[in-house]
Amino acid sequence: MFHFCTGLTSFNSDLSSLVDGSDMFSSCVSLTSFKSNLSSLVNGYYMFHGCNALTSFRGNLSSLTNGYAMFTGGCELDTESIKCIADTIKDVTGLTNSSSYTGTVYKQIFIDTVNSVPTEEEKGYFNTIASKGWTVIANGDTYAPIN
Repeated sequence: MFHFCTGLTSFNSDLSSLVDGSDMFSSCVSLTSFKSNLSSLVNGYYMFHGCNALTSFRGNLSSLTNGYAMFTGGCELDTESIKCIADTIKDVTGLTNSSSYTGTVYKQIFIDTVNSVPTEEEKGYFNTIASKGWTVIANGDTYAPIN
């Protein structure tokens, strides 16, 4: 929808009915902040990939089952954004990775941060996300669910 939109600097609108956000904002290189109700979002595949100015994310990820490469390619999320993800992301512990006509479950989320080395606070949030069944890839480090 907004793929490669270079003039979009912020987004604040209701997306409460959005289910599939695949590539929706990818390569929006000027996007710095995003705020929306994403409570129905299931597929965030590459949603913000390449948004290398994105530092602020506020959205409810309580339905997300596919976060593959969602915040990669230069996104530099701040600590509050990572906290927002940790607080709202769906617990997928009981789900298995799968693909079907109805959707994909891919329990991996990629998150870039402002710091090349995440702070202890950010690492804590990554561990919270991992405790909900997600494998978090953050700046080359992996935080995996404990079985």
